[in-house]
Amino acid sequence: MSTVTFRTEFDPIADVWSWAMSDALPDVGTIRLADWDADGHCLAVTNAGVFFWDGSTWRSVAHAFDPSAAGFVRFVGLGRWLIGARDVWLYASGELSLLWTHPKQTLDCFDGTLDIGLAGGRNTRGAPVVRAHVQGRWLEALKLRELASIKTVSRVDGDRWLVTGETIAGESYAALVEPLTQRMKRLAAPSIRAFVASAGAVRLGVGCAVGFGGALLCDRVASAVESADDPTAVTIDSAGRVLVARGGRIWRRHGAPSPSWNVVWKDDGACAPIVALSASARTIRALTNGGAILEGHCLADIGEDDDVVTKPRIEREVTADASSA
Repeated sequence: MSTVTFRTEFDPIADVWSWAMSDALPDVGTIRLADWDADGHCLAVTNAGVFFWDGSTWRSVAHAFDPSAAGFVRFVGLGRWLIGARDVWLYASGELSLLWTHPKQTLDCFDGTLDIGLAGGRNTRGAPVVRAHVQGRWLEALKLRELASIKTVSRVDGDRWLVTGETIAGESYAALVEPLTQRMKRLAAPSIRAFVASAGAVRLGVGCAVGFGGALLCDRVASAVESADDPTAVTIDSAGRVLVARGGRIWRRHGAPSPSWNVVWKDDGACAPIVALSASARTIRALTNGGAILEGHCLADIGEDDDVVTKPRIEREVTADASSA
């Protein structure tokens, strides 16, 4: 049974958080990919297999694919997760079953639902492509000719996805993609050397991608790059606040009137990278690559504003500066 340590941190904006950390479990192995649901459950792919966190313990999930071939894990609602391991597998009711495959594309990243989603991968010639899956059928692929690889895909509203990757020239790449209309808009992010994770809030129409050099925030009309200390995970809570994390740190972004990043948890002795992050207005959950679970609960009143879903403010003038850099 894992031990638990408790810590209390103070967020300068006025929230007091109580934290519980479970020890990493060696039999889980090194976690490569994972995603949370809103109830504190998590599905993870490790170098040792597939594991499910039920809120109190990890348990092994029988699987029929090579875990090293997995490219993504995504929660898609109603107790269901997708795992992309060349083909796409559905985890539901404690079991994995083969759901989708595509003869002309590998499936390396995905976001959306079972009804509508976007998959990123490579075609039979090895070129990066994205392809929408709508009501049980695959649509025509959209080729991203500038790209050498696709890193993440996150749905940011009803018909737009934030896609990140690396260009043929070795630069970071981010774009808002509309697969149903075959349109895309590249976003400027010159200070971010490489993207590692992204998240979207469909109800709010916003997204955030993070990597080495900062965080890119975007909505339908504007985007901005803000300084961040090389985060490895990102999420957006129900009130529209962006949270980012790396080993030993979790930051939360506060918007108007003065956007700022505040540390809500820190532990200088915790070096393990955080690979999956989840947050609501009063709860934050993080998973390290060793299988340790960090859970924080807000103890103070968070105010009336936190009960109202608000859209993160993105300064348009910052976008102009970034585009001209």
